[in-house]
Amino acid sequence: IVSENDDMKADAEIIHEKYKFKLATLDEMESEIKSKLEERLIELDTQMKSAKMLSFDAKVQFKSNEISETTFETVKSCTTEVIEHVTHEQSEISNVTSVNTVVLIIIRLV
Repeated sequence: IVSENDDMKADAEIIHEKYKFKLATLDEMESEIKSKLEERLIELDTQMKSAKMLSFDAKVQFKSNEISETTFETVKSCTTEVIEHVTHEQSEISNVTSVNTVVLIIIRLV
């Protein structure tokens, strides 16, 4: 319809450029968000490794009678809580990333 109507071509071009700019802005924002989420996943991975290492060390120290059972149970409880928290946050980031990708695909199709 637009190609047949010269009066509408200018308006259509303005709208096209407007949406093209908005799409570029969304792409830039998506890139920034993904970068921040990737950084956070690296931080979470480091925290997970530290918690698992601490848990393992405590277990070894407990078995060799270097720490009391009370201390071992405290360390075990705290590391379990950290591991659960990190696992939950990793899952949330994965969900956000998946939803974000679907939304941006839909926007591009429209």
